[in-house]
Amino acid sequence: MTYDQQYFKAMRSGSDNYPLLEWDDDLIEYDYSEFSRCEPIEVYDMLHLMVGPPVPDHPELVDFHKLPEPVFSKRLKNILHGLDINGIQLFEAQVRHGETVYPDYYLMNVYHEIACLDKVRSKYDYEEEMYFIDKLALDEAVLDTIPEKHRLIFVLKEDCQHILYHQNVVDAIMAANPKGIGFARVDGWHVGSAFD
Repeated sequence: MTYDQQYFKAMRSGSDNYPLLEWDDDLIEYDYSEFSRCEPIEVYDMLHLMVGPPVPDHPELVDFHKLPEPVFSKRLKNILHGLDINGIQLFEAQVRHGETVYPDYYLMNVYHEIACLDKVRSKYDYEEEMYFIDKLALDEAVLDTIPEKHRLIFVLKEDCQHILYHQNVVDAIMAANPKGIGFARVDGWHVGSAFD
């Protein structure tokens, strides 16, 4: 089995009532752009999120949401914590919708980067030192040199928007029968996969 078959991207799945999230600007006291820098960060307080547009008529908070950073329920956070994953941080958050506050959510910061884009088999554009990936393939030779326990979850160094989850992590999450999350295997993923 190739690495393209062992790694997955997490995607929103299920009802249109499962909302996107955004930062609750009324309660933010720090620079939340730190979460998109692919490096460890320090957070000392509860993170404040809110239901973002487009707001469903009847939003339902479930096990997985996106900011675009991944946000997990407490039960999925506990699964991830139990796997002792290298290179991630899980920060406690609460989600507000109107006057209702939903506790027990966790935003994941992934800072473990691996430069493993297979530049022959992937389809991408490279402009102004940035990759725009249409179809992803992983460099087998690079991943062969890294023990599996050190690559259970990582971001693609060439484009840190791509968080990759190993099959073992996916299996552990899906065994909990979660709501709101699905996974696209790397060998079947393309830039429009979220709309398939």
